[in-house]
Amino acid sequence: TTTTTTTTTTATATGGQGVVVNDGAAPVPEYRCTDDLHMQCKDLLGVIGRSYIFTQSINVKKKLLQSVIEKSGGLHEAKLDINVMRLMRTKLQRWQQLEDAIGSEMVEAFKETLLAPIRSMLPANAKLDAKESHSLLVMASGYGLGLLKYVAKYGVTARQKTSLRSVFWAVKETFDKCSKRKTEEKASAIQYLMSHDIFSKQIKVGNSDVDALVASVLYSKQGIQQGRTLVEGLRFATQKGQKYETFRGLIDRVRAHCNA
Repeated sequence: TTTTTTTTTTATATGGQGVVVNDGAAPVPEYRCTDDLHMQCKDLLGVIGRSYIFTQSINVKKKLLQSVIEKSGGLHEAKLDINVMRLMRTKLQRWQQLEDAIGSEMVEAFKETLLAPIRSMLPANAKLDAKESHSLLVMASGYGLGLLKYVAKYGVTARQKTSLRSVFWAVKETFDKCSKRKTEEKASAIQYLMSHDIFSKQIKVGNSDVDALVASVLYSKQGIQQGRTLVEGLRFATQKGQKYETFRGLIDRVRAHCNA
């Protein structure tokens, strides 16, 4: 279970003339987990397993998971760091390497790169509150940190770029909309791939491949701003009878079209 806490301070943003204006945005929540330790450890173990950061099987005990949660400062913080490592394509062989990476300079520096698109869209003299920035990354981590840059680019309007708070809610709304469409779009993708001859040779397609294909449309310019569907993207990619040698080639073609 996750609870959020908010402050009651007024959201403000500094305009181009140095004038502070009220943009009416709700405060950014702080994410805190209220599950018991056993459930937190189980949750973290699942995130680690899906991250594929270990190159070999690791015998993980509850006390090791608890140690990571405590060192991180909480479950959400631990999950965020794991997802950052996944995005960095970190490869570990021992559990101690994971503990050493938690909160490391490399991980913290990468978080700053994830925040760069957010920072660039705010007024030049606006400051990113550390707690609000952290909450933004925690929230995005639940959907996919690698998708944050696309959501920020295509899902935040000019009038929402007045403060980090306003951007936070615009990003969350976009993530929620795309997430609700994911199951239906994935089913459509599988059906289309099974009923059409798209590839020039037999290839293996895994669940992660289909997820990447779905994301290439859902989180594209047309997917976010126009509600473009995956089937529409696939029809364009195959309209002239094109054959693809790899699944990545298909994804790249669909993504390029939907971001045009």
